[in-house]
Amino acid sequence: ADGPPAIALGVDPPKPGIMAQPPRARDDVILSGPRLVRIVSSAIVITIGTLAVYLAFENSEPEAAMTMAFTAFVFFQLVNSFCVRSGDETVFSRHSLSNRSLLWALVAVVAMQVLIVQVAWFEKIFETVPLTLSQWGLVVAVPLSLLVVEELRARGEDTSASQAREIADLRRRLGDEQKARRTAESTAAERA
Repeated sequence: ADGPPAIALGVDPPKPGIMAQPPRARDDVILSGPRLVRIVSSAIVITIGTLAVYLAFENSEPEAAMTMAFTAFVFFQLVNSFCVRSGDETVFSRHSLSNRSLLWALVAVVAMQVLIVQVAWFEKIFETVPLTLSQWGLVVAVPLSLLVVEELRARGEDTSASQAREIADLRRRLGDEQKARRTAESTAAERA
């Protein structure tokens, strides 16, 4: 489920303004603390969501429970591809829809998943059962929880970054004011 989107992300066009950013330091780690936290938190949301779908139907409809968990996991991967692509920004931007390869890959994965679940020939191969409309609604809705978590994280980081910029700006202005005061004092001392 994540193969075609991963390949499409590999040919992702660069984000606008990426070349204006300074390069990373040579000794920067690829998997920094914040990035590892993001990976682990996404994995936790995906695991809990997939297991919740399965456990909700395990006793009443065990075959449907397996199919629903499988389908929810596939849709979690699709949501995750948008979240990963957006990086530290919101998923809801024009940039999110600029990779046509990714969009076609997502359409293809959704179509394959529907075929695997709803077409009898594929059901036999993949040991799935057809889902009802309400079950489809659930396996589409639950993975959106990852989007909510990622958007809250992005907004929190955006707020933190904004506050950090404000603090740096205040420090710079304070430094400029102190420098101007020292210059004025030294000029006044020289005149006296």
